[in-house]
Amino acid sequence: MPLWQQGFWLRVTTPGRSISTILRHLLGVAPEYLERRLQTIFLNGKPVDDLAQTLVAPGDCLALSAAMPGLVGATFRKKGLIASFRAGITLRQTSSTCSTGPCWMRLKLFNLLAQELGPGLLARGVWLAKKDFHLFLQRQAEDFWT
Repeated sequence: MPLWQQGFWLRVTTPGRSISTILRHLLGVAPEYLERRLQTIFLNGKPVDDLAQTLVAPGDCLALSAAMPGLVGATFRKKGLIASFRAGITLRQTSSTCSTGPCWMRLKLFNLLAQELGPGLLARGVWLAKKDFHLFLQRQAEDFWT
């Protein structure tokens, strides 16, 4: 779980794609999953409501979470009833200044999404910073190594 929350790198073969396109095509996430399970999205630390219109540029950091509890969770939930509380910080991006070749983006997964999407991503392959992977290995208990 700590690796998913710290984030890892994914190669996006066509930069300038929307968040929804990247999640559907690169990660194989079903549209129903995007609509129902994926409730809180941040791009470079700003909440996102429209996955189809928000584009990812090289080096961007995308953080994904299922619904979070409480007032904070309700405030940051995409298109939530009280999303207006965060109107001043919500990302409203409809275009991107991306290069034309492949790019790298950082992806962070939280709570249920880490458990549900993490194994499939790991099977496909992810890139970790050397120091992050080294720390991960240092923190593992004996049963990990057996």
